[in-house]
Amino acid sequence: MLLSTYFLHATYTSTHVRSAALCLFGLAILIWCDTKGSGDSSANHSWTGDIICLISASLYAISNVTEEHLVNHHTTSEFLGKAGLWGSLLCGVQAFYFEYDTVVSIEWNCNNVLLVATYVLCLFCMYSLVPIVYRMAGATFLSMSMITSNFYSLLVGIFFLDSQMPQFYPIAYTLVILGVVLYSLAPNPIQDEERQPIVKSPTTTSYV
Repeated sequence: MLLSTYFLHATYTSTHVRSAALCLFGLAILIWCDTKGSGDSSANHSWTGDIICLISASLYAISNVTEEHLVNHHTTSEFLGKAGLWGSLLCGVQAFYFEYDTVVSIEWNCNNVLLVATYVLCLFCMYSLVPIVYRMAGATFLSMSMITSNFYSLLVGIFFLDSQMPQFYPIAYTLVILGVVLYSLAPNPIQDEERQPIVKSPTTTSYV
């Protein structure tokens, strides 16, 4: 929210602030659940992963604000085209440098190809829709929504990896969802007049 206020001139209301506070409170409960039992030497230190995720989320928030700035000043197709081109080149170089040995050691059978293809398709759909989310709700809303991903990964762990749900996880999840919903009901912090319209019409606003 601070980045959006400074760089995107967003104007947040008290509802936005309270909604973000709810999400942060839910996130705090989430981390607290992971720290419980850390006195046991055999306990996993999942809280360390939470801290790393917080650092990653902070960097991701910077990326989201930058993307929203680009979306506000360029058409959606132009943004997706350039981001896809340069992003593919950058990710390709990173994958070659850091993951080359892992990639060449993969057994490319039908099952693995299907899993990778599904993952790529999900990311393609997500990032194709992200510009619409930026125009409708903003980077802060997207960052708040990403907090819920931890709960869905927990569900996968419960059903497929025999993980155990911490006692207060449902409370944390409820707080995060409530914060996201309340934030989405508040007025958009960035006025449409500050964005470049995609469909040049004096009477309508398009988000695609």
